[in-house]
Amino acid sequence: MPAERLRLALILGLLGAFLLGSDFVERLDQHLYDLLLQSADVSLAGEEEAPETDVVVIAIDEKSLSAIGRWPWPRTVHARLISTLSPHHSQPLVFDTLLTESGEAASDTVLAEAMLHHGNVWLPLHLQVFQGEFLEFLPVIQFRASARGLGHAHLPLDSDGIVRRIQLYEGPPQSPWPALSLAVAQHLSRQALRLPGGAARVRIPFPDSTEHLTRYSYIDVLEGRVPASSFSGKTLFVGATAVGLGDSLPTPMSGGRSTIPGVEVHATVFQALMTDKLIHEASLWMQRLLLVAAILLVVVLYPRIPPHMNLLVTLVLAAALVGLTYLSLTQAQRWLAPAPTILTVLLAYPVWSWNRFRNLNQFLNQELEILTHERAMPMQRPNQTATEWAHHLVGFLRPQRWLILREKQQAPPEWKALLGDAGSVDLSLPGNCGRLLMHFPFALGERPELQSYIARVSQNSGEPGKSQRRMGHLIERRIQQVRQATATTRAMRSFVSDTLENMPDGVLLCDEIGRIFYANHQATAWLERPVKEGETLTGLLSTEAPQARQDFWQRAIEDVLFSKAIRSGEWQQNDSTRLIRLAPLNLSKPGQRGIVASLSDITAIRQAQRERLETIHFISHDLRSPLSSQLALLDRLQKTGREQPLCRESLLQLESLTRKSLGLADDFLQLARVEAQTELPTNPCLLIDLVDNAIDTLTPLASAVPVNLSVDADEEAENAFVQANANLIERAIGNLISNAIKFSPQNSEIWIGVSVSGARARVSVKDQGPGVDKEELPYLFQSFQRTRDSERRRKPGTGLGLRFVKTVVQRHQGETGLTSEPGEGACFWIELPLAAD
Repeated sequence: MPAERLRLALILGLLGAFLLGSDFVERLDQHLYDLLLQSADVSLAGEEEAPETDVVVIAIDEKSLSAIGRWPWPRTVHARLISTLSPHHSQPLVFDTLLTESGEAASDTVLAEAMLHHGNVWLPLHLQVFQGEFLEFLPVIQFRASARGLGHAHLPLDSDGIVRRIQLYEGPPQSPWPALSLAVAQHLSRQALRLPGGAARVRIPFPDSTEHLTRYSYIDVLEGRVPASSFSGKTLFVGATAVGLGDSLPTPMSGGRSTIPGVEVHATVFQALMTDKLIHEASLWMQRLLLVAAILLVVVLYPRIPPHMNLLVTLVLAAALVGLTYLSLTQAQRWLAPAPTILTVLLAYPVWSWNRFRNLNQFLNQELEILTHERAMPMQRPNQTATEWAHHLVGFLRPQRWLILREKQQAPPEWKALLGDAGSVDLSLPGNCGRLLMHFPFALGERPELQSYIARVSQNSGEPGKSQRRMGHLIERRIQQVRQATATTRAMRSFVSDTLENMPDGVLLCDEIGRIFYANHQATAWLERPVKEGETLTGLLSTEAPQARQDFWQRAIEDVLFSKAIRSGEWQQNDSTRLIRLAPLNLSKPGQRGIVASLSDITAIRQAQRERLETIHFISHDLRSPLSSQLALLDRLQKTGREQPLCRESLLQLESLTRKSLGLADDFLQLARVEAQTELPTNPCLLIDLVDNAIDTLTPLASAVPVNLSVDADEEAENAFVQANANLIERAIGNLISNAIKFSPQNSEIWIGVSVSGARARVSVKDQGPGVDKEELPYLFQSFQRTRDSERRRKPGTGLGLRFVKTVVQRHQGETGLTSEPGEGACFWIELPLAAD
């Protein structure tokens, strides 16, 4: 930033120095001066103005020319005017008429005597510069001797032809002449006039009108029609005001559209001298000081304000300079010539903008250079030809037939018939360089998810290898590069965000002191609440945990943050088990390190491990126990068989043990097969038929108890189809009916209900048995679980039947349940989704 300020100050200083000496800026100053003077209150007439400063103009006007005759008049006419004024007027009489040439001797003598008799007549002289030297055109000697004093009447015009200033002293350097009005003012003033040093020019404070001057026509004064009292205490200026005489000048108040007679200009200058209202021009060092102050203000303000405020501040500063100039003009009668400073301030905005744009361009070039050489992450798709894309798609979808057609190539006749088939697909290759034809052995409408996928892949295939059009201008190329870099960054952010949000594992990101600042959707779902602001990972993992676990997680987090170690552990939440892995995370600031925690649900893995242990237990105990009993019985029979025949009781006992072993093995194998199968073959099945088949299978068992089986199906259930594996569903329903028969008292009734509600069908089996205790309800569908009543009454069973029912129903996206009250029987039910039409 200091370098920027120094560069700005240097550039503005050079611009200001150039503008201070520019003719173009001088014209702007002149125009601004005219505008301010026209709006300023610089009236020359003050409330406490002394009477002797009043001015009267005796005008040689058209009326006088008509009465007296053509100009020049005989000098005896002027002598008569002076003689008429002499008895009643002793104040200065400024005769603004050049008398540089002799006339008739008699007339000149009369005029000279009249002037001498008056004693206070002032005459002008004419100055002309020739080859760098001043030529003085003085009044003839006898007039010069009779006059009270002389002064130059030169009114210089500015470059635009308007009179604004007067040279107070002009002429040869060794003896310059005062201006005519200055000579008279110095004669009358009782104290020294406030004048600039040297031969400086001053500006004339022209009022908005010339009403401050009293005017009388020359002929009226000459013929005595003006009272003598009108001239008492007045300074008289006699001069031409008629248009035809050519002594008229444009002023700032007229803007060049009209003119003011030269005599009135001299009268205005005289009045300004007497009232100390001349406008002084600021010296060059004051203009430079104003310029330096404005530059310093710009250099201080610009870097401290927002970029969008720079233009407003520039305009405010320019307006402030105009206001300062106005106040200086009206209050101190000093013209500051502010155009160079105002232009410098206005140019500061584009200079600063260029400087900022230069810095921005350098920064963008550096950043773009870095982005160009960075290794890009393939977030979307690899570069590939259209043919490669088509081969990859075909290899993934595996259509029955496929064909690639080049651009404008027609399909062969055998494909024309297939293209109208419901199983055909016609895709445009990326870049519209051809077509890909595919045919499937089934209608795509049967698999809407495949149809939607093909449409999506076709839309997102893109145009590989398409390069951006090279733009002509540098700024356009930079904009395009920035747009591409921004798009890449945005895609990267979207890629990272989408990846984190859609990960199957939960992700928590923590800062250098273990505070969580990001949690993806899966982590929030598993926590069952949003992460609170400022919550720490230690506090989260230690919630409701034993002290030993809290200490474990505290040490694990310290190891990650202190020594970049990777730690993992299990975290129990309700009935779920999460594996949490902690790894170091390098944050954006150098030296800062955080933690990334991944949460994986291993509930199913731990459940599988428990089931494996249960299986081992089952094999080692439940299945081995009857087999061991059979071996012991056989051994006893072998030892006693030689002495006595086999008794019927021993054979029945052997048969029972064998059947129990076979049942255990069969139930275990059926359950294992269902749990091991990744996909179940299913077909639309009429649910009532599955129920009837299960009842038919178990009718002999029911008759042996005996119990009565009754079926109640509503009208909608009679035609309800489910997408199911018929054998498994029949066996599951059979298991429920078999359990009901096992626990039902003799001559009781079992109700099998079939109903449809919405998009699901329900099969209910209700018995009149002893029911199930409430504390046993949550565990009844687990493996090897039997009720206390069945154990007490030694009811046959393996504890795998209900587990089989739940597994089968879950594999069919269904649900199982049980309602029971002790002593009032139990009602087991399963729900299955209806098959699609």
